[in-house]
Amino acid sequence: MGERFLLRDLPKYESIEAHAAQCPELRPRAAQAWLELLRTGSDLLAVYDDMVRGYGLSQGRFTVLMLLSCDGEDGALPSALAERAGLSRAAMTGIIDALQSDGWIASEPNPEDRRSTRVWMTPEGVTRLDELLPGHFCRVAEVMSGLSASEQASLAELLGKLRLHLESTQPEPNRFDANQFDATRAETSRPVSESDPSGGTPADTTSAAAHKGDPR
Repeated sequence: MGERFLLRDLPKYESIEAHAAQCPELRPRAAQAWLELLRTGSDLLAVYDDMVRGYGLSQGRFTVLMLLSCDGEDGALPSALAERAGLSRAAMTGIIDALQSDGWIASEPNPEDRRSTRVWMTPEGVTRLDELLPGHFCRVAEVMSGLSASEQASLAELLGKLRLHLESTQPEPNRFDANQFDATRAETSRPVSESDPSGGTPADTTSAAAHKGDPR
């Protein structure tokens, strides 16, 4: 959320193989799949971000609404929502405040523990979400229509397998923090400076240098 994969011009497989000849640790197929996943995942997140912004929401707010829509009238505790969404509790507090201010959700003290609150969708929020979801799912189907139904199933299975592998071998990523996101967004949207007329970041420059002269 808020960050994009910066390399747009992906190297061809032959170029990756040429680098592998100089670096035995480089596995060409693994590197090719890695780059394609990062590039496509970044592009999909950008599409998703545009979609939810069209609803007057952010990714975080839309995610919380979808979670609450599954919880029904019982609602959920903010701490549980933060865990399920992969957000920090501070970020979840900001999201809940915004959704409540806009009439999407309501809250009251948790009857089981008065120190906490329970939140749920308002009737107005349920109606508004029901109205936008058909168009949302049509857009999802349109984006994924580049693959057949069987290819979509295979992709979901392979990505699920990779996700489980990551969960079992890699440290858990940090919870998303709203303050960090704001800082990142401010940095990535900075104006172009005279010393950097292309608007590129150091990572752009590094990527370009790494692939300059590679066979395409």
